[in-house]
Amino acid sequence: TELLDSLDFSKLVPDLDALLSKVPSIASVAVMIGPLILLALGLMYLFAPPKEANHKAGFRTYFGMGSVQAWRFTQRLAGMVLGGLGLVLSIVMGIICLGFGSKEPVQLLDTAVTCLIWEAILAAVAYLAITVIVTVTYDKYGYRRR
Repeated sequence: TELLDSLDFSKLVPDLDALLSKVPSIASVAVMIGPLILLALGLMYLFAPPKEANHKAGFRTYFGMGSVQAWRFTQRLAGMVLGGLGLVLSIVMGIICLGFGSKEPVQLLDTAVTCLIWEAILAAVAYLAITVIVTVTYDKYGYRRR
């Protein structure tokens, strides 16, 4: 009982003010990581794509792996779309993150979750658009459709 009497439980609980002061930084990192990954992938697909179709690296679609020409088209298209989306989202999310310091924690988290949902939706639409364009442009053997 002496040990428990000497133990101060209030020291075990983290300081709420210190914890809440880190919320804007954590939310900013969470919101900015997606656009930066998209930008990095886009630049990689544009400037350092794999030379040949493979099942490990690159933007892979069924119709984009039929020939070297289809593969290069797919990588270039994915680089432009994902890089452009990543650049635009980085700018927009950066502007949104500038206002995180002045918001209440609940409002800040609501804004951050909304941003993350929009990022996921736009990334899915970009992936679908690339896949549809490659499917319409090439057949399964890698020949251009007419």
